[in-house]
Amino acid sequence: FMTTSSEALDQFESFKKIVPKGTIDLIPMLDIERQNKGHIMTKEQLQKHVREWVSLCEGYYGRKPIIYSSLGFYIKYLKGEFDDCLFWCGDVGASINYVNQIDWAVWQYEIGPVDGVKGEADKNTVTEGDFNSPLLSMDRSSRQNNTVLTDTTDQMIDLIYITQYTT
Repeated sequence: FMTTSSEALDQFESFKKIVPKGTIDLIPMLDIERQNKGHIMTKEQLQKHVREWVSLCEGYYGRKPIIYSSLGFYIKYLKGEFDDCLFWCGDVGASINYVNQIDWAVWQYEIGPVDGVKGEADKNTVTEGDFNSPLLSMDRSSRQNNTVLTDTTDQMIDLIYITQYTT
């Protein structure tokens, strides 16, 4: 979870310790959802802060991260400056018309029970694509989706299962 109260470099170094190079199977994720009280940045400062983390991530892992945020925060601070990164919209309960204001790769649409999972799980829908490839080249104009359920209990994303449907 990225904060505005510490340097992007320090936060990336912490991420590297948890996710060593060569052990990553999915796209790295940068979670930025709010600014910290007492450490409010201008839009430009926040964009520079996020861009530094994105650049460090690309330099170390060889790929840009997917950015996880609420749609409102993304539109206010990041839209137009991070089109080179995929967007994971964390707007639980939002309507599809609201979410479709922007090009998204993943949408966390609900948190709830899932058969075979103890407790609640994040429910996400993923635009059609292969998460073993960079995804930036995929055609996201299609709204054929995969439903991906993730368990974030340990702040790591574990793929539970995928089913395919067409909307």
